[in-house]
Amino acid sequence: MVAVGGVQLGLGGALHFLRITALSVVLLALGAMVSWTTNVAEISPAVATLGRPFRVLRIPVDEWAVALALALRAFPMLIDEFQVLYAARRLRPKRMPPSRKARRQRHARELIDLLAAAITVTLRRADEMGDAITARGGTGQLSAHPGRPKLADWVTLAITAMASGTAVAIESLILHS
Repeated sequence: MVAVGGVQLGLGGALHFLRITALSVVLLALGAMVSWTTNVAEISPAVATLGRPFRVLRIPVDEWAVALALALRAFPMLIDEFQVLYAARRLRPKRMPPSRKARRQRHARELIDLLAAAITVTLRRADEMGDAITARGGTGQLSAHPGRPKLADWVTLAITAMASGTAVAIESLILHS
């Protein structure tokens, strides 16, 4: 409920939608910032190191780190494949449908064709990558030079924790009082 000029307006799930959308944007921005500032080869060992306490709960942290490493290495390949698919779709001759309904149906058919081709290419790449991993003897070691957090990393973690704690304190103590 939102009060506008003394009138209570019910927005249904709009506020929940906005909250989830804002969280998604923040997480995407965080992911972009991490990928922009960190070498891709260092992310998976960091995930394995940070997830070490969860091994007590029998959570497969190493397997998740390997999956993350493979996904990060395969992502540029998939982007290239999608660009080729999109370029091939643009080269197809286009017949202008006479009505709006026919145009919508054509766009839907093209979208379905593009998704089917993308799924096929992705599955083929995954199969090739799986064969290559098996031929090399499995997932093996994540990094040739496993790193540990340095002083700058601990300072950044402390600043982030203090900023997060301050934000939670302001939200819960001051704004909801």
